[in-house]
Amino acid sequence: MKRERKPLKVSDVLNEFFKNHRYIYYRVKMESSVKLWEKIEDPLIKMHTKAISAKDGVLTIRTSSPAISNELSLREVELLDRINTLLGERIIKKIVFKTGFIKKEKKIEDFDILNERKITYNVLKKIDELIKGLKDEDLKKKLKRLFIEAYKANQ
Repeated sequence: MKRERKPLKVSDVLNEFFKNHRYIYYRVKMESSVKLWEKIEDPLIKMHTKAISAKDGVLTIRTSSPAISNELSLREVELLDRINTLLGERIIKKIVFKTGFIKKEKKIEDFDILNERKITYNVLKKIDELIKGLKDEDLKKKLKRLFIEAYKANQ
């Protein structure tokens, strides 16, 4: 006779896995901290910084100028609290600020897409409807570009 099992929740399976593989859990949280840096609601951070890496509890941030590095260094304790709150636990122990060039992401506006790529407003609207349910903004942008390129290739 087969014994029936209750279905397991994915979250329970992952929690059990991470409990037994703490290093992997730690690495996932470290990588998450790089992505979560952009979610800190602060205009100075959004315009003049980019998270580069996270390793051994140290989050490395590139800034656009030494003055920004200095300003953020003075706010390190506050920023540590904010990033660790987003992570759900104290993973990041130190933030290192390095001055360097920050490449701005090229933002594709709907108007530019319509003009440069000869895509109609209705097609663009359908693409937006397809991806509107997604919560991950980065995934939305990538899928939008993919759909636009696919449409362009099929014309």
